[in-house]
Amino acid sequence: MEFKSETTHLGLKRTTSEETKININDRISLARRTLYSLIKTGVHGTNGLNPRTSCKIYLVYVIPRLLYGLETLNLQNKDTVALCSFHLSTLRHIQSLPNKTATSAVYLLLGALPITAELHKRQLSLLHSIAMSHNNSIREIAWRQHTAGRPNSFFKE
Repeated sequence: MEFKSETTHLGLKRTTSEETKININDRISLARRTLYSLIKTGVHGTNGLNPRTSCKIYLVYVIPRLLYGLETLNLQNKDTVALCSFHLSTLRHIQSLPNKTATSAVYLLLGALPITAELHKRQLSLLHSIAMSHNNSIREIAWRQHTAGRPNSFFKE
């Protein structure tokens, strides 16, 4: 029987090392491909759809593919920086803004949230689903993880 150092479960790669880095790179690549497939519909900055419409399409189609499963991983600061960079550059491109435009202006013009806020929304939704679950074994596992207080636990913060 051969030993594999990497497996895929529900779209997330499980490895012995650099698990988050591999998953972040895969998610950004998938989101970029999704975004490129939407360019034909007019989701781009110049001579395309209204930036608000393009942003809404981006939030509905690209963001879920970008963040799928990441709410269960313990992301480091460098991982969130990569996600923020992709998100911010995409929002700038949709609005046809230069790269040196202030971050706050990019978000305020569209009323968009930073990617960390989108990720936190998904984490809170997962926590709510676990807390309100009628499955006692899931709730007991979650409570045990919380009381253990391990640094790599989902409940670390």
